[in-house]
Amino acid sequence: RTARDTLRLELLDRLVGDYYQIDPNKALQYARQGVAESRSLQNQPQEGQFLNNIAICHSILGELDSSKFYFLKAGDVGKAHQNLDLVYSAAQNVAVIEYQRGRHDSALFYFKPVFDKISKEKNARKRADAYSFMGAILIQQKDYDGAHFYLAKAYDLYKEEGRDKFAIAKALNNLAIIARNRNDYPTALKYYEEAIGLIKADGPSTSLGDLLNNAGAAHFDL
Repeated sequence: RTARDTLRLELLDRLVGDYYQIDPNKALQYARQGVAESRSLQNQPQEGQFLNNIAICHSILGELDSSKFYFLKAGDVGKAHQNLDLVYSAAQNVAVIEYQRGRHDSALFYFKPVFDKISKEKNARKRADAYSFMGAILIQQKDYDGAHFYLAKAYDLYKEEGRDKFAIAKALNNLAIIARNRNDYPTALKYYEEAIGLIKADGPSTSLGDLLNNAGAAHFDL
């Protein structure tokens, strides 16, 4: 393996990143080329990264079966070479895919080890995102006490950071969903109204329409 080989793999990785949103099929082509060349050079860590890239391309293209398959392959390579960042990243992405498909037990299975790791980290934003996703999963499992616990923590961290109003509003929306499922409509309205105020401050969006619809439903349920 030469410096030229290493540079070529780095360039392929950059090409994949540059083409993700412009032309995901082109990105996929370069990622597959990266896997083939990594294997020929017996560079397994780089192979794992290109497998992860292939999974992302399939996800962008809406090909969730293929995306999950390649994320799991990337995770296996990460495990073999003790690349824990790749292992946890792959597991989190599979959890998101399973959640999108309505497979919430499977989403929890893949996300729980990732959650246990992130919840011990110092990065408040990463912890908030992990709490938010765990809360969303638990809502779908009708574990409203657990969901409320994590979403309240996410809300507090997002509010403390103060920069991402959409993330705060999303946490409030999920807390309102819990309140509605508990038939606590006044609390649901309180959460919706706070969320609407935040979204309005950032200008019109589709999220505002959704929140207004949800708030209206909670009002009529009173």
